[in-house]
Amino acid sequence: MNNQKLLRGVGLIYRYHKLNKSSCISWRLRFRSICASTEKELSNWIEEKPVKKDQPKAIFAACQKFGQGQMGRNWHSPKGGAWVSVAIKRGGAYQNTSELYGLAVALALAERIERIGVNVKIKWPNDLWVNGKKLAGILPRLFFRGGEHQSLGTKNSIFNFNNLYLELLAANGNGAGASLVNSTLEENGEGLAGIVFGSDNLKETKEQLSLKGYELSGLIEGEGFDEDAGKKRTWENLFLPNEITRGLFSFVIEHKTGNLEAVNAVKPDSVNKLDHVVINTNDAEGFIQIYEKDLGIRLALDQTVEKWGGRMLFFRLNKTTIEVIAKSDEHEPKDSLWGLAWDVEDLDATHKRLTQLEIEATPVKEGRKPNTLVSTIKSHTCNIPTLFIQHLDS
Repeated sequence: MNNQKLLRGVGLIYRYHKLNKSSCISWRLRFRSICASTEKELSNWIEEKPVKKDQPKAIFAACQKFGQGQMGRNWHSPKGGAWVSVAIKRGGAYQNTSELYGLAVALALAERIERIGVNVKIKWPNDLWVNGKKLAGILPRLFFRGGEHQSLGTKNSIFNFNNLYLELLAANGNGAGASLVNSTLEENGEGLAGIVFGSDNLKETKEQLSLKGYELSGLIEGEGFDEDAGKKRTWENLFLPNEITRGLFSFVIEHKTGNLEAVNAVKPDSVNKLDHVVINTNDAEGFIQIYEKDLGIRLALDQTVEKWGGRMLFFRLNKTTIEVIAKSDEHEPKDSLWGLAWDVEDLDATHKRLTQLEIEATPVKEGRKPNTLVSTIKSHTCNIPTLFIQHLDS
């Protein structure tokens, strides 16, 4: 990371807290002589009563039985220490990660301690040391609750299917997320912006990619609430470097607690699952190296298409096909999302329903793949080439 960007990011957070004097803040505090985890206690408190602006919450404990450290590790928390979990509602366009936020807190604490004549040092990224011994550690987390990510300036809606979920993202104020959405809309208009992969062990995924020579950022923790069901979800993200994404916005996610509600039944005239996603590339061999060799996604078919002088690659993952259209050129390797094909059980019924809703779709016809019916959706697609497909019984 560029040092100037790092210092500028930390400075924004640090300046924010210096400008917000304590006299303007009304803290909500709780004390426990002993508890399982201040983090869990605080999370339950927030779930009951969300944090309000200028009313941060904090829970202090003299002892924790199951304190939480980095990567979910147990944190030894006996009597004699000060074990604290704090929640602050943040707003505005503070574009930084949880690591930078933790570093800003460490800077603020170090400044306070130095005022009483103690020489304190910061050990990257957010530990405080005095005379060669650890004095304090900060575990920063940025939580995004509900369908609104205030610190990112975005809102989202999630549609769950049998093999994946689709997220619609919109700008809602200021922030890094809003900047991403607005710049994407300005450059490309509405459409597909990114692709996300799931992992059962994100730490191991990161280690494996690091062994292959990729420089990766830290894991980012997140939390959200299903406003309809009233349930909480937690996850961790690993954002992928440009050497892997090559123009795509992409990251890996591990769901920790509270999965999205499973799809139990789908009407025959509705979308069942994603059949395939289409990606364009100008570097077939590089794409194979990344997706098959490095990410471990199975390459099911690699064929040359003489008609237009390119290649078609078919990767299979979670009952979905990643269809890659490869046409070589002299430019730098670049990948881009193109379109989606959705699986339905009864395409005639689906076509009839869409027509009644005044959604334009081409007549149902036989697909190029044997034993399939297809229809192209021509309106209401947010500029995403969209195909509906029905697989017939052989």
